[in-house]
Amino acid sequence: MSDEYDAEHPETGSGNISKATDEWKQVLDQARANDLDGYTLHHAYALINEQVAEGIPWAKCANCGSPYRMDQDGAGDTVCSSDCFDDYLSYLNGVHRGGV
Repeated sequence: MSDEYDAEHPETGSGNISKATDEWKQVLDQARANDLDGYTLHHAYALINEQVAEGIPWAKCANCGSPYRMDQDGAGDTVCSSDCFDDYLSYLNGVHRGGV
């Protein structure tokens, strides 16, 4: 996906949805399919809240801003992937790698 995709999907709540995890994309797709009132993002977070209530750990990436499942490979306590970790660490260290 690309920046163009991000610009065309403002309902995702992130200018970086192209970096989103597969799990978040699935939740968004489900929310889009059931959205009758234009509040896709609200419906997506409601679906995540249901999963959290069932014990599935979700967080929001400190780098790209996309929600992610904390129990997936590559996920950490603050970021969704090793790429986002590298970008976030560079940001914290004052080094811009051209990421987010």
